Amino acid sequence: HICEDGTSAYDYLVNVLGYTAEQIVIYGISLGSTVASHVSTVRRAKGLILQSGFASLPRIAHEKVPFLKIYPSWLFPHGPALNNVAILERPHVPLLIMHGAMDSIIDIDHSREMFSRALAPKRFVVCPRSSHVNIDLADEAIFTGAIEQFLAQLN
Repeated sequence: HICEDGTSAYDYLVNVLGYTAEQIVIYGISLGSTVASHVSTVRRAKGLILQSGFASLPRIAHEKVPFLKIYPSWLFPHGPALNNVAILERPHVPLLIMHGAMDSIIDIDHSREMFSRALAPKRFVVCPRSSHVNIDLADEAIFTGAIEQFLAQLN
């Protein structure tokens, strides 16, 4: 129910704290990238940032747990749930994808696939010395600069 939890968090921002969709940029890291993508399909927002995400559940499952290659594809969840590519292939809010080139958990090719298949507007930023969720100090300017530029372009 992680996607529903993400939607509930969004609803809390709007219904309890009083933020508007124009004040919200949805941000997801790793598994949270799929939650963020999902929320962007059911709620309005100003933008979407995905950091160190994976393309789809079947792809990452096959890479991380090789015996799942024999698992019938029809048993995996279908549709956009936990499938960033399926969501990004449809119209969406402005998108920033970021990934550390040294990520040993989720290969950067997942973000490359998401970017290549995503509709515009989109931007892809690589942090060359960073890992999965840890931004190397040498990449700090790239990382913060990309977010600052993305947010400035939304206004």
